[in-house]
Amino acid sequence: MKTNETIHGFRLTRQVRLSELSADLYQMRHENTGLELVWLDRADENKTFGISFSTLPEDDTGVFHILEHSVLCGSRLYPVKEPFVELMKSSLNTFLNAFTFPDKTMYPVSSRNEADFMNLVRVYLDAVFCPSIYTKPEIFRQEGWHYEPGEDGTWQYRGVVFNEMKGAFADPDELTMNALNRGLFPDTPYRFVSGGDPACIPDLTYESFLSAHRRFYSPSNAYVFLDGSVPLSRVLRLLDEEYLAGRTDTGRVPPSPLQAPVDGGTVHVAYEPGPDEDPAKRHRTARGLVAGAFDEREKLTAVQALVRYLSSSNHAPLKRALLDSGLAEDVHMQMMDDVLQPWVFMDITGLREEDIPEAERIADRVLEAEAEGLDRDRLSAELTNLEFRLRERDYGSYPPGLMNGLLTMGSWLYGGLPEANLEIGTLFDGLREKAENGYFEEILRSVFLANPHRCSVHLHPDPDCGGKRRDAERSRLEAETGRWTEKQRREMLEKQETLLAWQTGTDTKEQLATLPRLTWDDIQDMPEPLPSEAAAEDGVSLLLHETDANGIVYATLFFDAEDVSVPRLRDLSLLCGMLGKIPTARHSVPELQQLSKTLCGNMSFSLQPFDREDGDPDPYRCKLGVSFSALEKNLNGALELACEILTSSVFDDRGQMLEIVRQMRQRLFESIVTEGVGTALSRVSAPFSPAETVREETTRYAFYRYLRDLEQDGRLTAADGFAGLLKDLAVLSRLTVSLTGRAGALAPAAVRLCRALLTEGAPVSSSPTVVPADRRNEGILIPADVGFAVRGCDLKELGVSYHGSLALASKIVDLGYLWNAIRVRGGAYGAGMLARSAGTVQCYSYRDPNCAASLDAFTRCGSFLRDFLADEPDLVSYMIGTVADNSPLMSPRVRGVTADALHWRGIGHETRCRRRRELLASTPEQLREWADRLDEALREGVFCVVGGSGQADACGADAVLTI
Repeated sequence: MKTNETIHGFRLTRQVRLSELSADLYQMRHENTGLELVWLDRADENKTFGISFSTLPEDDTGVFHILEHSVLCGSRLYPVKEPFVELMKSSLNTFLNAFTFPDKTMYPVSSRNEADFMNLVRVYLDAVFCPSIYTKPEIFRQEGWHYEPGEDGTWQYRGVVFNEMKGAFADPDELTMNALNRGLFPDTPYRFVSGGDPACIPDLTYESFLSAHRRFYSPSNAYVFLDGSVPLSRVLRLLDEEYLAGRTDTGRVPPSPLQAPVDGGTVHVAYEPGPDEDPAKRHRTARGLVAGAFDEREKLTAVQALVRYLSSSNHAPLKRALLDSGLAEDVHMQMMDDVLQPWVFMDITGLREEDIPEAERIADRVLEAEAEGLDRDRLSAELTNLEFRLRERDYGSYPPGLMNGLLTMGSWLYGGLPEANLEIGTLFDGLREKAENGYFEEILRSVFLANPHRCSVHLHPDPDCGGKRRDAERSRLEAETGRWTEKQRREMLEKQETLLAWQTGTDTKEQLATLPRLTWDDIQDMPEPLPSEAAAEDGVSLLLHETDANGIVYATLFFDAEDVSVPRLRDLSLLCGMLGKIPTARHSVPELQQLSKTLCGNMSFSLQPFDREDGDPDPYRCKLGVSFSALEKNLNGALELACEILTSSVFDDRGQMLEIVRQMRQRLFESIVTEGVGTALSRVSAPFSPAETVREETTRYAFYRYLRDLEQDGRLTAADGFAGLLKDLAVLSRLTVSLTGRAGALAPAAVRLCRALLTEGAPVSSSPTVVPADRRNEGILIPADVGFAVRGCDLKELGVSYHGSLALASKIVDLGYLWNAIRVRGGAYGAGMLARSAGTVQCYSYRDPNCAASLDAFTRCGSFLRDFLADEPDLVSYMIGTVADNSPLMSPRVRGVTADALHWRGIGHETRCRRRRELLASTPEQLREWADRLDEALREGVFCVVGGSGQADACGADAVLTI
């Protein structure tokens, strides 16, 4: 293609070579509508498409969040209730979702399969440009909000986004961010809660909802991003002929104005603490500081480095000073980027109210002292580590194309060059040079100290806050419904009946036939082999994962811990949270952390339990794992550092170790409140699995209680045995070295170094019995208006072994039943079924307004499956979706991590292939057998509900626990 050449109505305006990505960027504009398009042409079989719109909120009703949900509920060409769900059933997608940001809404999809990719593009384009929302008001009422009569006759607000945001508003961080945005950007759309404030969502009318779509979802306000080996001509023709033909350029929605510097003062916000928390010690103070504009990349990168310099560890200057003062428990700092005016967030937690002014003064004194002259070695380490992470481009299981699209929008949306954030270039060379000339000190003064564009928030715990919020909602409902005439009341009941009829109705065969579908021939018969070889070198076990990692090596040192009792495993998990954060015999903590940041992308210590396959005489494996990434040239240095931490850490500063205990406990508390489904899944799984018992005791709610007891005791007696644990475990006889990258070439030197640094020690002698957790139905109280429900069982108790067809049965129940019963009709944000090869099955709901109803629905999974099969359905589409679930994209690091986990679980490639064959050969008869088993097992299983007191009481739990 040449500049100014036109293809299917799109004119090529720019072409740029991006050597770091081995890509060519093509920027195009549709002549008639002004729609802008960027294609990043890379040799990647995974093809990514995304269409985005500038969506600037004008209030707190969350209209664009509700639109994001709603446009995927049927469209002109695909008049089914849930095209999004149908695609999850029947697509080989590697990504399928949508995102609401403070100033944009994005709809990205990706797939390796070209036919599937084009199917996804077609459905998403029809969804955003021609949604069914104009003819089906039920969509707005389901996804946004509606009035619904309760069993006692009182009316309630219900809606998927309404309940999602109720869960979000249980998070003090969410409340703090909202208040800071309002204070920092009072004259721009950023002052509004783009996701929606639950107190304001019921202010949104159906008419305003439709008006927002008409105004913002026009081709002239759209940005299309393509990445990988996409069929460009086909995509452009589809856009031009089916969605842009006959349309004219209506103009882009005016961008958000830049906010002039403003001092937002101090805002006071109340939040609900946990039932067992001491409110007096749970005050917080936060500060927001606007750092610059989106296109000041060098400055923003420097600010990011300073954020890490000041607060990335307990021994970073700002955090250390506040911890030493005894006033605060923790300090968090981060950059809020991907907006027009990025800003810095600083949060000081665990304060008494009277100590807030002094804590703020200490923070300012530290910043002033650092502005007089930064520690050059510490700053250099932060820059090195930040550069490594940016160049590594490790996105886990997320498609690189998706992340490239997000980076592109971070400049393109605001009128900048699309490629501005895609390459690193000489960015860090320039920063290192400027570091010698006072550049970072000047930024400390201008951004962190003398910044006229700032705001502060004091967050105050109020145990009555939740009750006040619920009372206000109840009073509003009573006032609104009390004004209804009898005619209006009948109309509302009729609307509810219409909504329920629509929700419970099924799509016709003709409607479903409109969706483009793959066929049996598109299914990849066997799973992709993972590069993995078990070997040995000089008596040391190896796991080698040979793959192109672009000059980076990913290493894990696994040490056998199967003979460690569960109480000592709890201590070991705590120990893992401290390693690298306490000194060694050779280095102080700041020195250790500078070495780590210079040598590694990241170094982590963790306890890793693994269930074994059915029939294995050993029920589980348990490893102490030390993982890091490094440039190949730094592998030896990183190994030396890891072994030094394992063999010579010093456990004599109990005060600083208690700081870590408090911080670990608080992070777990926050995860239980905001992501309670993980807690409930763990509690339900533990009685049926040795590995899950260990995981619960060492990482989840039981571990939280252990940390809380240690914190309250204050003596940290567990630390008395830390050195002995490491002496017994971190030895050669228990070691397996895992390497991902140029593994074979790097292994001999790595083994020689480990032999020189570690003692021989004693191997595992015997495995203690892991006593399963108690089987009981539980409630765990959290300060939230919505909850999380899980019901689970162990099929092995019925004498049933895992079979590949169970994955298909789970997919059918997940998307064919639970999505409709719990999300669509129940209003929960999410629901699903997990069937694990270890034999356990769990059904879950997420941000759920009625956990008791969900627990009841879970017991009918088998009945649904039986009824579903009675209609002799075509199972191929569900098979395709199940294959996609088991074929995710993986970065080199994730490929190594996955291969390690399969090895420790005893799952080889042949087992994976056998299960794929079982899945693809699934018959209705086999699925009916699973229906019978699920009925019996789920009835006899256990449940856990994480939610407010009303949720736990309504579920009839045997025991109610607190946090």
